[in-house]
Amino acid sequence: MTRRIKDAPSSIIVQFVSTYGVWMLAERAGLSPILTMVCYAMTLARSAPAYLPARLRIPSYAVWETAVLVLNVLAFLVIGLELGPIIAAAGPGELGRWTWLGAAVLGTVIGVRLLWTLAGALWAQWRFSRGASAAGDGPLPSWRTGLVIGWAGTRGLVTVATALALPQTFRSGACCCSPPLRSRSARC
Repeated sequence: MTRRIKDAPSSIIVQFVSTYGVWMLAERAGLSPILTMVCYAMTLARSAPAYLPARLRIPSYAVWETAVLVLNVLAFLVIGLELGPIIAAAGPGELGRWTWLGAAVLGTVIGVRLLWTLAGALWAQWRFSRGASAAGDGPLPSWRTGLVIGWAGTRGLVTVATALALPQTFRSGACCCSPPLRSRSARC
């Protein structure tokens, strides 16, 4: 359908409408709309140059970059506003326990990611030393490459949205959310 559109404003409107439509279809089908949108966006990003001419793609990218910035700001603002009632409802000693638990999870995630990317870089380096052909024309991966990729990787709203998209039944033994907040779609 977008191949027939010749002007940028109409193309951008169709993109917004189709994105909203995919969200509604995902909800209607019982899928996670957030994860569906991430998959949809990744698919469009890979295929857009093939079907969208540059004269439509450039203004479209500018509008979408602005929309993403605004949505990121709003999402983190809403998450920040949710912290006040959660902290206020914390019982004695719970805030310290949550801090230690959060630090432990953060340390584990960072450690596993660093180990994974370091192992991947060293494995690729080992394969190339055994005669495998290198993909691309860049330098061979090293432990430094794995360290940079591991440290710079997981970040941003997609990670937060993925965590928030987990079903309500996905939690470990105890939930840290107070009962009044659970009913307001807070995820544990």
